[in-house]
Amino acid sequence: FLFDDASVEAAFRTKKLDSAFQVTNAQWVVNLRQQEPGLISVDTGFAAWVKASFIVDQPPYNDFRLRKAIHLASDRRQIVDALWQGYGRPQGPVGWVLKQWALPEEELLKLPGYRFGTQERQEDEQEARRLYEAVGSPPLDIVFADQPAYVQQYAPQYKRNLEEVLGAKVDFKVRSYAIINEGIARREIPFAWMYDNGWIDLDDWVYPYFHSQSSGNVFHVSDPQLDSLLDAQREAFDLEERQQLGYQIQRYLLENVLARVDFASYYMLWVAWPYYKNFRPTSFFGNSFHLANAWLDQSDPVWGSRP
Repeated sequence: FLFDDASVEAAFRTKKLDSAFQVTNAQWVVNLRQQEPGLISVDTGFAAWVKASFIVDQPPYNDFRLRKAIHLASDRRQIVDALWQGYGRPQGPVGWVLKQWALPEEELLKLPGYRFGTQERQEDEQEARRLYEAVGSPPLDIVFADQPAYVQQYAPQYKRNLEEVLGAKVDFKVRSYAIINEGIARREIPFAWMYDNGWIDLDDWVYPYFHSQSSGNVFHVSDPQLDSLLDAQREAFDLEERQQLGYQIQRYLLENVLARVDFASYYMLWVAWPYYKNFRPTSFFGNSFHLANAWLDQSDPVWGSRP
């Protein structure tokens, strides 16, 4: 694990790494691809994403109108540009990289909060301001995670985003994940902004977070209709039926819950040396079994300078 782009780039260029991708800034990968045209280059989405979470039975976030105002006010295009230099996409309740389960992009990008057209964005901002004022314009206190570094670096920009759109008084602080998770468990951090890693199945994204009987429901969501949908997708063996239930769940979360406001996920710009055969980048943790098919071709001309 290397935690800065300079270290990753140096290790890859000297072949101490056979494959690599960006930590925060993809520009070094773009430059390297131009300088080394023989490299294997693959761009892939990743299951990790950035989100906000609310404790929905605690004022003022127990008012759905406030959560929706924050959802609408949050500029997802700005988030993608600020965090990943444009190498990302807006995300709904299930990561877009899971094409089988996520809401289709053509549907998601037509929904309030995800629309990018100038007029549509203005409409979303106006509705956000109206909702915020309707709940009494409460001050907002946000706790940002300290890692990855771009999360806390974005905090001042997000603060300005909410101040400008909502006319809100916004304060923030940065804390470690251990402190945030403990604070959420104690109901002391009702509004958190952080990174999460994502999963590989529909159920992983929705049931633990939102079912009223789940120990992972740190938002304290309690909605019988949502519970029914979450139970149904666990019981569905027909793939198409389960997919449609997944779509219903995501629409319901966006229209009625918004306990977790999902912002965006990013592309990993992979590079690998040509001697790395059967190279297959992964979008998830837990897919390292694919390495069983990988091998290093020592007859490749580029292999000679490998340490």
